[in-house]
Amino acid sequence: MDIAEQFRAAWAPDAARTGPDLLPVALARACTAVLAVDAAGMSLLGSDDRVPLGASEPAASRAEQWQFTVGEGPCFAAFEHAEPVVAEEASLRARWPALHDELRRRTRFRSIVALPLGLGELRIGALDLYSTGPRFAASFEVAAAQVVAGLVHEQLLLTAAGVDPDDPSAGPAWQDAPGARHRRGVWAAVGLSCAVLGLRGTDALALLRARAYGSGQPLEEVAEAIVTGRVPVEVLRERTG
Repeated sequence: MDIAEQFRAAWAPDAARTGPDLLPVALARACTAVLAVDAAGMSLLGSDDRVPLGASEPAASRAEQWQFTVGEGPCFAAFEHAEPVVAEEASLRARWPALHDELRRRTRFRSIVALPLGLGELRIGALDLYSTGPRFAASFEVAAAQVVAGLVHEQLLLTAAGVDPDDPSAGPAWQDAPGARHRRGVWAAVGLSCAVLGLRGTDALALLRARAYGSGQPLEEVAEAIVTGRVPVEVLRERTG
């Protein structure tokens, strides 16, 4: 079988068992099987947003959370520049030291290959492939990973194409996966911070990130505490002075 056939054989049975909302999880698991990496995860990205869709295991979800919390990393770079980013441990440490430190502290992953989902203006997100070693194996083929990323992108678009265009509330089931729902709390916290503290959205997000990183918590946990009132939004003022 060629790589496309291997990939479909890996994800289709899993997706049939788990249901449409967990399609990205099945796709991520297939990525690990076909590309022989330790874990994988995927996200939708835009100019002001990042939504996790699914990961092959919880540790990959944590790695994605910390990329989002520090606000930079291979995933962002792959999406921005529309090209694969190979970040072995040495380059992670040099280019993204905060992310490197959090990955070492909170996960077993030491290097990442990130690939855009889609080409040019049509890209919708990124695929992260994780390795527990400081370098990806010499046998790892970026070209094969690009083929797989293209197949992931294609499958996500195929399921999105089946949505009723006349229903403004409709969307593909995977857009309401658990990780995506959890991430929406961050934007609720940003909106609350803007309303109460008179901040711009970018400034509110920066303060939330600063508090999360300083307290050693993922951004979602800090956002949830603020939205639910367990932590007053005014604490963010402490980060300004």
